[in-house]
Parts: sequence; C-alpha cells; structure tokens
Amino acid sequence: MKYLWVMLIGLMLTGCLSSAGLRPENIGKIYMGAAEVGKDNMSVPLLEGPWQLVSQKKFFNNNRTKFNEAVLVQIKDNTVDKLIYVYASMEHTNWGYWESAFCNRDDLIHINYVSNYGSGDQDCWGINHWEMFDDGDSSLWDKAYDYIRAQGHTIPETMIAATYRKADRHKLMQLSYAVNPENRGFDPVPNPEWTTNDWNVVRIHKDPAKVKFVEEYKKWAQNWNYQVTEGFEGNLEIGQPY
Repeated sequence: MKYLWVMLIGLMLTGCLSSAGLRPENIGKIYMGAAEVGKDNMSVPLLEGPWQLVSQKKFFNNNRTKFNEAVLVQIKDNTVDKLIYVYASMEHTNWGYWESAFCNRDDLIHINYVSNYGSGDQDCWGINHWEMFDDGDSSLWDKAYDYIRAQGHTIPETMIAATYRKADRHKLMQLSYAVNPENRGFDPVPNPEWTTNDWNVVRIHKDPAKVKFVEEYKKWAQNWNYQVTEGFEGNLEIGQPY
C-alpha cells in the first residue's frame, strides 16, 4: 500500500512546476533572477530588471513528452525592448531527442556549434533576426501579442535574437533572448520580411553599424552561455513572481 501511494504521488508530480514557475495563472506577473520552466528546476536565467510573463502554454512533442512554452518581455518607451522565448521538457525521457534542426542551420548571422547528437547531447547557440509579424499560426504568440497590445504597447517588426539549444538524453531546453534594434539607434528596415530584411546574413555586411552590433551581441551571448547551462542543469536560484 505504501508503495502504491509513492507511485501515485510520483505520477501527480510528473510534469508539474512549483507555484513560482512559468504557469498560466502567472500571466501578467513579474519575474526577476530566474524563472522555473521545466523538470528538475530547469530555469530561465533572466537579464537584469523585471520581466513580465505575457503568454504560456503546454504541448506534447511527437514522442508524447510534455513541454512548457512561454514568452516574457521588458517594455521601454511603450514598445517591446527585450523578449525571452523558451520551451523546455516538463518530464524525463529515456530516449533523448531528434537531432536539432536549429544547430544545423547555415542561414544564421552566426552559429556556435558544440554538439548535436540525436538521442544524445545537443549544445549550440546562434544569432538570428526575427520577423515579428502576427501571422496567426501560433496560439502562444497570438496570446502574447494580444496581451502586449492590450497594455497599449507596440511590437517592433524586427528583433535580433540569441538562441540556445541544450539537451541530453533526458531533458531539453531551447531559449532565445531577443532585443529591439530600433531602441538601440537603428532605423526600421524598409523590407522586414525575413529573406529581404537588412539584418539577413546575406545583406548585413552592407551596414558596418549592424555588423558591429552583432559582433557585440555575439560576445554577450558567448559569456551568457554559462548562465543558460546553469539554468538547464537546474542550478539557479528561482525567484518568486509578484
């Protein structure tokens, strides 16, 4: 009987986050320090300052592993200044994950590759530009955009993101930190679609200021990689949202 209770409690706790985690009831709340996102205290290291959770959902991958997915933002001058997008496993798997398509991309502004083994370790990070169009193909992003606009804020058409992929045989986290280039002295691009965007890898070399900005962002991303690894390993102190 005791063994049965242990099994039932274990099943109840599988895939659950603490009350401080990135959960639907915490939409609109402010996080600082680190935010719990997945199994075994897997967490998002947050940049300095307050971060507001604006959207969250759960989904299952093709192997029926439960994931948590969330968007957090910082607002400056009435527009999204920084954005964090994360998805992470909420339960263990013993067979690992498919090889990462992101780690194998050759169309990014920059990619730093360490490993990318199917059913094994995956470790890479890269710099890319995002087109921030509300195309209605994702309930997570639709809810994020609706929430941001309901607060009277705007969303830039282009953001520059550093994305990290961390995985082993049992867990996975993919995490992006995006910044608004318009709040950093750059004009809006005339053609913000991904392929024609001035931040695209095939066009960015035409603008030395953009190249310099990306080089500085690469340095930051390299240094921040340690914090992401600590979050993936569950070693960060998780803050309490308010």
